[in-house]
Amino acid sequence: MIRYIEWTDRQHPTCKVKNVITDGGGEFENDEMKLWYQSKGIEFLPNPPRSSPLNPCERAHQTLVHMMKTMLIAAGFPPSLKMHALKMAAYVQNRCYHEAIKDTPFRMMLGKKPDMHRIKKFGSIAYAHKPTGPSRRKMDENCRIGFLAGYREGQAGFDVYFPPERVVQLVEHAHINEGIVFKDRYSEGYTPAAAEWIHSLGVAGLHIRLTSP
Repeated sequence: MIRYIEWTDRQHPTCKVKNVITDGGGEFENDEMKLWYQSKGIEFLPNPPRSSPLNPCERAHQTLVHMMKTMLIAAGFPPSLKMHALKMAAYVQNRCYHEAIKDTPFRMMLGKKPDMHRIKKFGSIAYAHKPTGPSRRKMDENCRIGFLAGYREGQAGFDVYFPPERVVQLVEHAHINEGIVFKDRYSEGYTPAAAEWIHSLGVAGLHIRLTSP
């Protein structure tokens, strides 16, 4: 929390944290933290025990967790990607209109409208461009096939999950096809055919060499 508040003070000088409302957890209510609140002029407002409805963060957290679970199930992703789903949920929520503030959190913080054009369905198939270089020979594939796992604040590109390596990597350029998600290609008993992969691209002039396992 200290890191976030200090980041906000530096990056957004017009946005100041005035109050900290917590559920009374010891990590936020101790002598060291109380001194820090005083040094920053922040009012500390702990809620009484067993009063979660009074803590606005509890409701926001519940919303994000429900979104995370829904997106994981809809995509068919393994549970190991739950933190990527949670970050994606927060990314989307920060760009959605909220009745309480009559605006989006993104515009309230940054003073500009969010760019929504690149937000795609979580878990959609992603054709990640492979840049030319020593690691890509002339007859190699032009792209790698993965699945959208989210975005990073303040950075261009996409987080893409590559099932063969079971890793998530930041990719600068990718074509996203929202008509196909992870579970469509990795459901139990499914074996993708080369013709289906190529047909799913829908991009003129993009050719991929596919080999059988």
